[in-house]
Amino acid sequence: MEILVVGNKLDLIEQRRVEKSQAINYYRENGGYKYIEASAKDGTNVLKIFEELTFDLANKHQKEKEKEVNNKYKIKTLMEDNNKYIIKDKKKKGCC
Repeated sequence: MEILVVGNKLDLIEQRRVEKSQAINYYRENGGYKYIEASAKDGTNVLKIFEELTFDLANKHQKEKEKEVNNKYKIKTLMEDNNKYIIKDKKKKGCC
């Protein structure tokens, strides 16, 4: 599950009760959540909210796919001479 904390009503900055830096630090220290301030009224950072969530979900998906590949193949070693991985197929068990 991806969580992005959004501070709304950025257009009412003069009524702010919590400084942006305080909010950022709080959410980083208490769960590692990202924090974005936005305004639904004037649209500030609304698109950025969706971009951040989409980016985070894509990264999560990529990491899951990399795990699948690493489970399917054994990565033996990093060759020092040309910096490429040697990949060996796992031996299949069974009749076919």
